[in-house]
Amino acid sequence: MGERDEKTYSYGNPLPDCEFILTKEEFDEKFDEIMDFLISSVKMIK
Repeated sequence: MGERDEKTYSYGNPLPDCEFILTKEEFDEKFDEIMDFLISSVKMIK
């Protein structure tokens, strides 16, 4: 496992052109909206 990225809190290298566009504060503010989106996406796949 690589060194932890303090900006994204991740341990791996992102795919090319694939970066987090939300800061931790923005993510915390939008957490419910993000989770609703992810859950609805999973329901569509099922």
